Amino acid sequence: MEARRYLFGKWSSAQKPLSPEEAARICDEAESRRAEFADYPLDKTLRILDRLRAKWLSGSPYRKKAQEVLPELTGFSPKMIELGLDELDSLLNPEELRKKIRSEFGKVPRSEGYEYNSTTGTLLRWHPIGTVLHVLSGNVFLVGPGSLVEALITGNITLLKMSSAETFFMPLFLESLLECDDEGVVSRSIAAFDYSSSQSDVMQEFKRRVDGLVVWGGEEAVQAYRKDLPARTRLIVFGPKLSVAMVTAAGLDEKGLAAVSKKLAFDLAVWDQNACTAPQVCFVESKARAESFIEELQTAMAEVAASLPAGRSSPDTAVEIQKLRSIFEVAESRGEGKLRESRGSLDWTLLLDSKISIEASPLHRTIRVVPYENRDEVFKAISELRSYVQTVGLVCRAADFFSYSDDLSRRGVLRVMPLGQMSGGLVDDPHDGAHDLPQLMNLVVSRVEEPRADITAFDLSSEEQRKKLVDAKLRVMLDYAVRAPLYR
Repeated sequence: MEARRYLFGKWSSAQKPLSPEEAARICDEAESRRAEFADYPLDKTLRILDRLRAKWLSGSPYRKKAQEVLPELTGFSPKMIELGLDELDSLLNPEELRKKIRSEFGKVPRSEGYEYNSTTGTLLRWHPIGTVLHVLSGNVFLVGPGSLVEALITGNITLLKMSSAETFFMPLFLESLLECDDEGVVSRSIAAFDYSSSQSDVMQEFKRRVDGLVVWGGEEAVQAYRKDLPARTRLIVFGPKLSVAMVTAAGLDEKGLAAVSKKLAFDLAVWDQNACTAPQVCFVESKARAESFIEELQTAMAEVAASLPAGRSSPDTAVEIQKLRSIFEVAESRGEGKLRESRGSLDWTLLLDSKISIEASPLHRTIRVVPYENRDEVFKAISELRSYVQTVGLVCRAADFFSYSDDLSRRGVLRVMPLGQMSGGLVDDPHDGAHDLPQLMNLVVSRVEEPRADITAFDLSSEEQRKKLVDAKLRVMLDYAVRAPLYR
């Protein structure tokens, strides 16, 4: 089957799998383009992303095409696809991205200029690390655009290794980007292609040549790229993670059974539980409350299905869900558990279990509800999976939230969110324990020989740097001004 590759602003067709020699040529061209894109003004990149954002508004041709193709291709329902495409609005919003840059880079400029400490004579500036290979996962189609945008706003050359499960949306997204890039500098900073995980010679060529590797995927993928990686190559891992919910007795009594059930149902429904932020087990304090909770949760699951229907499950997932259902049918007959399921479908599966443990579910809205009497039992289960538990969706009294958050973070949890908000987040939230952008940059320090308090970083800049800084500020000011009809 003929493959399409996007190589630095141009599309090409390929009859054969990517070879080590072709990988080397891609790396050579990436190296030749480093300086051009590293010097490209950040405000211009943000302006292009704003145009790209307009290409994906509701009713646009690109959005319509994605809405037509993605449900069948991904298995997600049309409503879920629509919810995902809505995320592009914030993902590409220049104001949101400027907020992210300010938050993650602090006072040190991402682009022109320096941060200057007149007492020590220290100059600080961020510089892109160079060429970065992004190994994309196929579970959620927004992973690719999200990773690409972060690479663009950090000024790195981007090589995208597309997932074999997702070769439609990323090419479509790049086509829309090409239309927005009049100067072509941004488009020429990107390459997108695919190769098999069995092509160790191709993988080794990239590992040997790139400056950074961003790996989205499971344990096997992370280990494959970590193996024999040169010491100079920076590895940034968004690897295997799972999430849980925790409901305290006081929190459930305070917020109400129905309200808490609806929050959990929503977190299970988003991306059909495929995202790492979705809970796979829910711990509920006290057996009596857990039994009442699972009964109420049935109603909530049916309600959320009306507004956000489940997609289709893969054959493997369907088999695993049927196995679990069979096991819990037997357990319920023995009085050792409960099974509550969507009638006539595999849309959702609720299991009341007594085993206080964290185990991966088959996903597709499948969750174990586990009662506990002592919260230390839950903390112990989380500690045993330290650094694998990403998000805890917490229901407790408002006065107890920070205490629980502190206890959970000490046990390796990376995010503590109110239940119902597990899939959400702010643009400048840390991801898996760290901010993304600084990992794609080098923080470079310089120091003048004789510190002076009467000069600024602008004074210490070269004439060329000053001109770039003034031009950038002028363009940003004009971008704001043209929002008013009179100035436009």
